[in-house]
Amino acid sequence: MDGIHLVMHLPRNEIPADDIIALSHELLLFQPTGFKSMPKARQFKRLGSKTFWEQLRLNLSYDDKMHMDAHSGIYDSLFFRYEPVTDILAVFLYLKDDRYDAVHEIVQRFVQTHPVYSAALRTRAESSWNSYVNFLRANENRSVAKIKAEHPEITEVKLVYQNTTPPTPLIDNRQFAGYTTEFDGVWFGCTNEMWFGKGYDKYLPLQTLAAFTECANNETLRNGTVHITMYDTPDAFKEPGSQRRAWAFRALTDYVNLAEAWRKRLAAAPERRGFANMEIEDGSFPHGGCKRILTYLDENGRPTIRKKASQVHISERGSDGTAVFEEIAPITKNH
Repeated sequence: MDGIHLVMHLPRNEIPADDIIALSHELLLFQPTGFKSMPKARQFKRLGSKTFWEQLRLNLSYDDKMHMDAHSGIYDSLFFRYEPVTDILAVFLYLKDDRYDAVHEIVQRFVQTHPVYSAALRTRAESSWNSYVNFLRANENRSVAKIKAEHPEITEVKLVYQNTTPPTPLIDNRQFAGYTTEFDGVWFGCTNEMWFGKGYDKYLPLQTLAAFTECANNETLRNGTVHITMYDTPDAFKEPGSQRRAWAFRALTDYVNLAEAWRKRLAAAPERRGFANMEIEDGSFPHGGCKRILTYLDENGRPTIRKKASQVHISERGSDGTAVFEEIAPITKNH
């Protein structure tokens, strides 16, 4: 085994900051040589170790986009990203060394005592085997030949084209059994080990996940989290039996189409991006609007998540997108 990849998606405002920081310290299984943060500015700032953890705690109190990472070389990295649209904190861990069992124990212990949306753990080899996005840029023919050699089950390598001039050909990763993707902190995919918490039920019913049997193990933890181990061992992802299991999971959950539907939903509401929390409703509203945008605010008028809000900015929009009515109302007002 040549390293591991972990991604966790957490409901940031349902977990104490102390617990997130404690988890982060446990996951820091390498000696960092650098720390970076992008709390509000659009460029990374280099930090020292002490400053990094202080900045992380501070960023966890904000309702703004946040990127932070601790790293060593080009392989080892512990990365944090907060998506205010969904109130999801994503935690990524990339290790070049085999620490699979240690990371499994950390995640398993955490998800049994904390709410999570999802978590996924796999080897670096499995991740590479199912992701070829950038390979075509250097040499298309050689890249396609490499993929055919590594994936004898694929008769024709499918491409997608980036909207550039001229269009850039990329490998369509959806053709691989272990395809994974993410939009605004919501993870969709299939990999060796997966955890799905109650918050994920809004995207995919947990009862559907709990009913999946074509895997090495499927258990529901005491707090309702569904824990699926797909393969017999973490390195068994290439075996035909493992591939059949992955395709069976995709067929049962239809997560590829669910991911695309979620992406389109986000794309249809571009105003949501950049705000701490917002709801967009379509319909017929009292002041003649056909769309209503609710932006939740704290006592100082700054955007915040709904549960922390004391007031709400209400904007009705006409069919041309212009505002026909606006007001700021107390959060207790029936709107």
